[in-house]
Amino acid sequence: MPKELLLKAMNVYWSRAAYYQPRDGNNHANEKKFESYLGLSVDAAAKAAPYYNSRLATTTLQTKPDGPGIQHTHKIEIEYVKAVRQEAGGS
Repeated sequence: MPKELLLKAMNVYWSRAAYYQPRDGNNHANEKKFESYLGLSVDAAAKAAPYYNSRLATTTLQTKPDGPGIQHTHKIEIEYVKAVRQEAGGS
C-alpha cells in the first residue's frame, strides 16, 4: 500500500508541476511553484523506487526540464531494503 500512495503522490505533484510549468502560452506559469512541485514529485518517485527494484536503492534521479537553471538531484539511500531482505531470510 505505501508504494501505491507514493506513486499517487508522485503523479499528483507531477500534474501540479505541469500546470505551473513556465512555457509560452501558459497563463498559470509560476517558476517557484513549478520547481517546488517538481521536487516533490521526484522525492516521491525516489521513495517509491526501492519497492519496485532493490537496485534502485542507490540510484540518483535527476530531472532537468527546459528552463534556465532548473535542476533537482536526489540520491536515494535506502537501508531498509537490506533489513527487509534479512528479515525474510534472504541475503
